[in-house]
Amino acid sequence: MLQYVMDSKPFDIIRYGIDTLSNATFHYELNDVWIIPEPDYNGAIDSIVIWVKDMDHDQRVYLRPFNLTIMPVNDAPVFTGNVPNYTIPEDSLVRIPANSFFTDVDNDTLYFMIRNVVNASQTIEDSMITVVPTQGWNGTITGLILEAYDLGPTPAQSNEFEIEVTPPPPPPMRSVCFMFKAVYGDTVLTSGTSTLTYRKMLPDTSGYVWAEDSVKTSDNGIITLDLLQGVYDVNGLHTESVDVPNIKYTFLKRPGELGLLEQRARDDHQSPVMFNTAQDTVLVYKLMNDFPLIWALEYASKLDGINIGTRRFGNNDLNAPAWWNANYLPSDSSRRAWTYELIAELQTIPHVNLNLQYQEGTETPNVPGLGIAVDSSFPSPGSNCTGYNHETHEITNGSAQYPPWPTKYTFRIEILQAINDLNDWAGSDPAILNGSSQGNTINDRGRRIFSFLYLANPKTKL
Repeated sequence: MLQYVMDSKPFDIIRYGIDTLSNATFHYELNDVWIIPEPDYNGAIDSIVIWVKDMDHDQRVYLRPFNLTIMPVNDAPVFTGNVPNYTIPEDSLVRIPANSFFTDVDNDTLYFMIRNVVNASQTIEDSMITVVPTQGWNGTITGLILEAYDLGPTPAQSNEFEIEVTPPPPPPMRSVCFMFKAVYGDTVLTSGTSTLTYRKMLPDTSGYVWAEDSVKTSDNGIITLDLLQGVYDVNGLHTESVDVPNIKYTFLKRPGELGLLEQRARDDHQSPVMFNTAQDTVLVYKLMNDFPLIWALEYASKLDGINIGTRRFGNNDLNAPAWWNANYLPSDSSRRAWTYELIAELQTIPHVNLNLQYQEGTETPNVPGLGIAVDSSFPSPGSNCTGYNHETHEITNGSAQYPPWPTKYTFRIEILQAINDLNDWAGSDPAILNGSSQGNTINDRGRRIFSFLYLANPKTKL
């Protein structure tokens, strides 16, 4: 200030002051005067008047007024909060409202990002940062720093924080009882050795893969396991079953349910089953050594150049009509009685839930069923044919036709062939009926084949 103030006594102590000053503070040291604008203030401070006096006089000398202009500068954003740690479950995400942790006195538009992100991606929309961990990954992402930028070169940085990605809880355990039974007889296999092989479907980088086989055996036909909830490939073996190295016959069913859970036969080598209830029971049906496999293959497995499997009425058509076509000769008491007898006899065979509903009339039923007709125009001794769904192999209609009047054997054999689409092997009827002395009832071979047909799914290859 000495360039503006002169004192006759060079060694006097001079005081400086400003009576009125806004948006700034004032202080001096010896002959240096400091006017310090308030933080973040820019603009004009007009008509500043500095006064001076020495120690010997109270009179102040006022200097000429001047103006001070403070030019604006870019102020960096300021971190004002505390970013917490986050905990999220695997295969989820976290959203962080970045602008809630920073202020900017210039009200500049701020830009945000998180430093040190690994095993995850981040996207930013407005001021919301979404962090998505890599699918299937769990662990802790540490050393994260949230940064805010304006147009200046220096970002504001947050405290370090972390994102913990927790693994999913293990699936609950399921208690599953596997009961080995013979297809024919529906009896528990209490002799011999039953073997259960099972393997769980596990996640893999390419999707899902099967784990290694686990094996359990039993001498009483019962195996109980505690399994993690999930899908398992299940197969059963028995020391007295007809399985061969490359062909396994296994039929899996829950008690009380009409259809199968899964099955294996011929070239079907997998039988995946979901276990998701606390207590479960699965019946493991096996074709035993006494099953007439060769006869079933000849009679019941349709061959159109290749083995294309069995045919039967589908599970939704088990109450199919057995319709006497009154457009031809009317029924007589004998054939009507034979029809009822055959319907009742079929229901004594294990797994045969076919309950044909006898009816007579001239109107063709519009649902899958059996048609019976007698007329002199039909060839002797009788004939049969079967229509079916070519995709599912479920029977859509069966037809048995006779000239007047068929014997009990002929009446029965044509109906049984029609409702199961059985082959005439080498020009002969399938040998599935007892002789006339036994009432032409279904013999043991026929009962075993029919039991298999209505347990297994249509289109089963033998």
